[in-house]
Amino acid sequence: MNQAQPATSKTTNPMDDIVVRPLRFDYQKIEGKDPVWSRTHPLFSIYINALGVHIPYFERYLMMSFRSVRNEISDPQPLLLARKHITLTTLWILISF
Repeated sequence: MNQAQPATSKTTNPMDDIVVRPLRFDYQKIEGKDPVWSRTHPLFSIYINALGVHIPYFERYLMMSFRSVRNEISDPQPLLLARKHITLTTLWILISF
């Protein structure tokens, strides 16, 4: 059985160097278009539109927050769970397409 290694400041991960890029939206492409794209569930389309505006900024906040404390984490369990999540998500994407 493999034993998990504790996270240290020397631990590297492929996601360590991910670049959070500045987002630039071309509002002229959507200006004048109907924001209600789901006629059967109009409130759902408005909700998803509003959520979509906030997610990029929330992602940037999460990345900054996680990076600021990653060297303080000594419990290997979150790292193991994250690796499983990435693996399963990757498999799901490959199977879906």
